[in-house]
Amino acid sequence: MLVWPTWAYTPQPGADASWQFGLSWAASLGLQWGPDIAFTYGPLGYTLAPMLLPDGQVVIAALLHIFAAGVTVASFHALLSHRGDLRPPMSLLLSGLAAAVVLTVGLGITGLVPGGRMSALVVAAVPLAFVVLELPSRWPLITSAVVVGIVGHQKLSDAVLVAGLMVIAALGRRDRRDLPLFLLLALGVWCAIWLVAGQDPAHLPGYITNVIAIVSGYASAMAIEEPGYEWTYGPAVVVSALLLAQAWMSVRGRPTGTRVIVLAMVGWLIWVSVRQGFVRHDLFHNLSFFVVMIVMSVTLMAIARRKWAIGLGILTCAVPVLVLTINGVSFVGLLDRGDSVAAASSAWTAMTDKEAGDASWRAALQRSQDAYGLPTSLIEEIGSLPTAVDPLDVSALAATRATWDPVPVFQLYAAYTPALDDLNARSIEDRPRQILRADPPVASDGRNPYWESPRYQAAVYCRYDPVFVTHGWLLLRPAAVDRCGEPRDRITVSAMPGVPIDVPARAGAITLASVTYQQSIADVLANLAFKGQERFVTYGNGTWRMPFVPRAQDLMLNAPVPHAGFPGMPMTPYPNLVLDAPATVEFTFVDVTDSGRP
Repeated sequence: MLVWPTWAYTPQPGADASWQFGLSWAASLGLQWGPDIAFTYGPLGYTLAPMLLPDGQVVIAALLHIFAAGVTVASFHALLSHRGDLRPPMSLLLSGLAAAVVLTVGLGITGLVPGGRMSALVVAAVPLAFVVLELPSRWPLITSAVVVGIVGHQKLSDAVLVAGLMVIAALGRRDRRDLPLFLLLALGVWCAIWLVAGQDPAHLPGYITNVIAIVSGYASAMAIEEPGYEWTYGPAVVVSALLLAQAWMSVRGRPTGTRVIVLAMVGWLIWVSVRQGFVRHDLFHNLSFFVVMIVMSVTLMAIARRKWAIGLGILTCAVPVLVLTINGVSFVGLLDRGDSVAAASSAWTAMTDKEAGDASWRAALQRSQDAYGLPTSLIEEIGSLPTAVDPLDVSALAATRATWDPVPVFQLYAAYTPALDDLNARSIEDRPRQILRADPPVASDGRNPYWESPRYQAAVYCRYDPVFVTHGWLLLRPAAVDRCGEPRDRITVSAMPGVPIDVPARAGAITLASVTYQQSIADVLANLAFKGQERFVTYGNGTWRMPFVPRAQDLMLNAPVPHAGFPGMPMTPYPNLVLDAPATVEFTFVDVTDSGRP
């Protein structure tokens, strides 16, 4: 109860709250990851922000939280007891304190930011990995396989971090059969959870393909430097060096193999955490990196045998504490566990009092309706038909009677690669449904809203008509005919940084642009090791951040037939396009007829 996450349990307005609600809604509808959903989070992603649909989601999330908290305490107790220099009451007290610190920091700090939510199992995995390394018994190995299997269906990046830690730890065990055993158990748990979550085994290949696309595209698509956080790179380097030194000194005097394994575990955690924290370098991701450093440092203090190693750990923790304090985190405030106790009480009420839960749900839907400005006339027009919503706000649809029928990448900005974009476009072509669309469309991070999942945008333009227009919203339904032909007349030009290139035009046709950036070996290695470089394109009346690197495919540059869903799109393309890096630009043309004009 003292470290309970502050879950909302009901839909809330906003982009981050919408994907959280979308994960819960998808699970309640029995949607299939692979053909129906492709996202950074898996079938258990809803457990990081459970909703009251149905109540069982809160129960499952609560059980996972209790399991994670228990594993954290048990792991610290095992590490401290294994030292042999502490009396049992003291090791029990210290294990409870250590677990409380890392869970409070991990769940409390990341929970301060809307959309920011660290899995308690990630916190638990760090000390558990050291138990796998230190104790010859099999229970840590079995427990770690369960943790990896669960996290593997919560969030992809967390699963990479946790699985890597456990594999390195298993490599350091004396029995060489333990690594294959761990891998087999983790795979078995992962597959079992897939089935228990109601997922079809036949969809596993598609799910894995989408996972690869998401992982491969994220580092380039989300390479963002939010102003005001550049200064934290220096402290990140300092805390990483201190953590490595603390790791080496914490196992000083131990066999060389053990010391190398410990350094490898810490190095892996630093590298993955840097990727998570600094690819998209904003408040939440910045906080998450320094939080994970505290978790690892506290764990290393638990295995340290010398006072000066513990002192180095305190110094290591001091750097993240300083950074987080500058970022506005009050550690004194974190000591107040009132919010967590209240959240635990709310969870209990949600699980045991259906009437209260229904009342809070109705109130939340009314707040969403008011926040999104959804008039009753629009809600009546939407009815109970299958409906997708773009570009971000799934929570808006919650206030209607519609059946949510999303495109796979249901928040369009997350279609990081052409393959993910194709999933979205094929979805509305093969299974037409009505679309609730923000009017005008919006995009975050300085991106062009008409280039979010670009092939999907073209499919909406060509195959969908507006049937209801109101302030802030547009309802689209499948058109009687497809207004667009096939791409033709390919023109390829080379673009140099800052040099305008002419945009060709054809009467009555859309001009599509596909941009392929030239990448050196250094660019590729930098993207693999850390992050890609932000790219920008100037077109028309703005300079837009390019989310698709190294290739952006089929960006719409104009709309020759006016369409209410594309109010900011010119009828003929603007004359120039300016890139900030060397690239090849390929233009094609799609004829558009006036028949069925929207």
